[in-house]
Amino acid sequence: MTLHDHLEYLLCLLTLTYLWCVLVSLEEECRMPAHGRRAWKVVPLGLRKLVRVISQPETRRGAQLETLIGLLSLSQT
Repeated sequence: MTLHDHLEYLLCLLTLTYLWCVLVSLEEECRMPAHGRRAWKVVPLGLRKLVRVISQPETRRGAQLETLIGLLSLSQT
């Protein structure tokens, strides 16, 4: 693989991760202050949820991880 191929692969992976973080955060409940905007930014909220689910022991994360992976299906996007 050339450097260009590596960069293209990493950019694709970064794009999918960003999209996944946004989709996960839209599923999360977030308090809404009086001004009407979310209290947390979209990407950090999704990233926190992904890290929490992935860092759980394998016996507890199965169903949650399947739900989060299901967000990437074409019917959801």
